[in-house]
Formats: sequence, structure tokens, C-alpha cells
Amino acid sequence: MARRRDPYRINTGIHIEWFTVRSSTVFALGALALGLAAYLMTKRPPAAPPTENSSPAPVDRTAHFINWKGTVDVRKADRFEWTPASDEMSLESGDTIRTGSGAEARVLLFDGTVYTVRALSILVIEEAHPRPGAALEQTRVCVASGMIDVHTPAGSSLGMHLRRQICTPILEASLRENAQATVGHDREANVSRVEAPRGGIDVTANGMDVEVLEGQGILVSPGKAPEEFKLPSVPVIVSPAHLTSLGFPATVEFRWRPVAEARRYRILLDRSAQFVDPVFDAMVSSTSYLQGGLEPGTYHWQVSAVDGEDRRSSPARATFTVRRTEAPPPPRLTADTPSVTSVGLVTGNGRTDPGALVTVDYGLGSERVQVRADGTFTYYFQVREAGRHLVIVRARNEDGGEAEKTVYAEAGTSSGGNH
Repeated sequence: MARRRDPYRINTGIHIEWFTVRSSTVFALGALALGLAAYLMTKRPPAAPPTENSSPAPVDRTAHFINWKGTVDVRKADRFEWTPASDEMSLESGDTIRTGSGAEARVLLFDGTVYTVRALSILVIEEAHPRPGAALEQTRVCVASGMIDVHTPAGSSLGMHLRRQICTPILEASLRENAQATVGHDREANVSRVEAPRGGIDVTANGMDVEVLEGQGILVSPGKAPEEFKLPSVPVIVSPAHLTSLGFPATVEFRWRPVAEARRYRILLDRSAQFVDPVFDAMVSSTSYLQGGLEPGTYHWQVSAVDGEDRRSSPARATFTVRRTEAPPPPRLTADTPSVTSVGLVTGNGRTDPGALVTVDYGLGSERVQVRADGTFTYYFQVREAGRHLVIVRARNEDGGEAEKTVYAEAGTSSGGNH
């Protein structure tokens, strides 16, 4: 049996391996390589002339960062050194992600699952190989230390069956569709923790199968039965209530009813329904939070109860709008036809005024996109089935002027379109 790679053996020093070869062997191999290179140069066919409609082939990204804050490093599977995270970085099987103090990183796998790596955590992507035409796909990540929040989508990409697994050094877990879970491991105490704020999660530990139901959690130690506990209750939102409309300028008081078990509350405000780029992310001890200076647009907010053991409830969520009476001039906006890979990963590009705010809506609410210094931007999302998928791209400048473009992502077809 092949030896399995140990994801928990974290390299913190210098690892050196060497072997010796004869000098005659080196010279012989060098001469052979030069001869082969010369032969290939003479036989290489001339490059095809560029055509007006030619475009670079889409990159098949197994996984990538949605966003991050603080110090986030990656160690590639075939290297020993750590590299800072970047927008262009593709994450693959065998890669390790490490977050520093106060840092956080959100990672999207090809199957649509979002992993939020909390501060001082190490996550290893064990298996993530999108295979075109495969009837069954499997993803597997391992928490070597720290805490990871997981959000799985409803359904699977282009009809494929998915098995999502997450592990720690002492347990294995299977993630369900449309669920939220928290999985962590304290390396010093050798204790793992699993929480299910929404949906459920199936855990195998110490030879026992445990179903962690919604609103529950377990602590796992080697050789012991899992210790069950209950998560705090979900807060009830008071204001702004769902679909409330407010005038500009707006100072908003976020309020919710108290939860008996709560010691703190985590409140997030975002322009994205997926909460991938918060306007603010705060921990408060009261049941209200005052925020001024909100620009016109649609906002999503959520609040979770946190108990004395840092256990979080499922979040209560609501959406509201801040509206301006006058319409300032819109920014320029172009949006190219998105490309779609064989596993349903959509990549779209566009351009707007530098400094403008861009959001993309592909059916799950508006998601904010990072705009580069020259005004260009790129966005990604996953489609679940073949066909024509509507994408609405919006841009807003500092004066509040808005522009909108509609494009279509064609999954399983050979062409796309835009308006």
C-alpha cells in the first residue's frame, strides 16, 4: 500500500536531502539534453497567426482565495517555503494555508464550498481534483490546528455527486449540502471540536459514528466518548428589519433581542449576500450597534450569539437598502462575456473607473468584487447546472452614480452573449 501523506507534519525548519552522481553522468546527460532541445527547435511548427476573436484559454482553478486579511501564507505541495497569499494564486491538492494572529482567509473550492480559516490556524487541502465527466467527486481538507468555518452550497456542480470530507488529527467528518459547520483542533491539548450552526455534520471518532445535529456540537479527545454540547440560540433581529428602505445619508442602529446564553455578539455588515467582504465585522457585548456614513446601495447584515466558550449560534440575517433621491452621473462600465470551465467555474472580467465599487449578482445576491488600480476587475463563481446563467454587473462611483451591465455565462454550450 502506498504511504499516505501526513498533513499534520508541519515543516517549521530546514529540510535537506541529497544524493551523489558521477561527473561523467552529469556531462552525458547535459549533452543529451542539449541535443534534444536543438532537435525540437528545428521540428517545432510555426506559431499560428493571432485572430481577432482569439482569447486565452480559461485557467482551471481547483481552489482560490475569495479574500483575506492580515498575514496569510501558503506552502505549495512541492515546496518547503511559505509564500504570501495573492489574488492570482491557484490552490491545489497538497497545499497548506497558514494564518497569523488577527488574520483570516476565505477559500473557495471548485465544488462551491467556502472555507473560512480563522486566525492562527493551519488548513491542508488534501484532495481537490475536478475531473470533467466524473460521476463522483471527492474533496477533503484537514485542520492541522486552529478553527475553520465551512459553508457548503445547496446542490452540486453540473449534476455531479460530491463527497465533502474534513478531518483533524483525531476525527473524520462528512459535510452535508447547504450547511454551516465549524471544525477545530487544539494541537497542545489534542482535542478536536465540531459545531453545526446550520444543517448537520456526520463525524467518525474513536471508532464511533456521531451525528451532530443543527444547533449542537461535540468535543473529541483520544480514547474517550465525544462530549456533546448545545450552541447558543439564534438572536431575533429588531432593526433594520428585512427589506427595509432607508434614506441617504443614513446612520443605522442595528438592534436585536438578547440571548440568555450569550456573552458577546458577532455582527457583520456586507454588500455581498455571501458576506465575503464586510463593511465591518465587530464583536460587541450589547444588543445594538450604531453605524454611520453608509453610502447608497443594498446591504446585508447578520448577528450571531457567542457564549463564554466562544461557541457561536447560527446567524440571523436581514437585507436593507439605502436610497439617494438625486441620480449622479454613472461610472463607465464594461463587462466581458464570462468563460466557464468543464466543472462549472465561471470567470468574468471587466473595467470601470478606478476607485469605483463593483458588485456581481449571479442569482445569490450581490457580491462585491475587488477593483484593481487601473479599473479592471475579475470575478468567479460556480454554476450548478448546464445552460444560460444571467450575470448582472453593477458599478458605483464615489458620488453614488451607478452603472449596470448584463452578461450571460454559458455552461455546457459553446457561446455566450451580453447586453
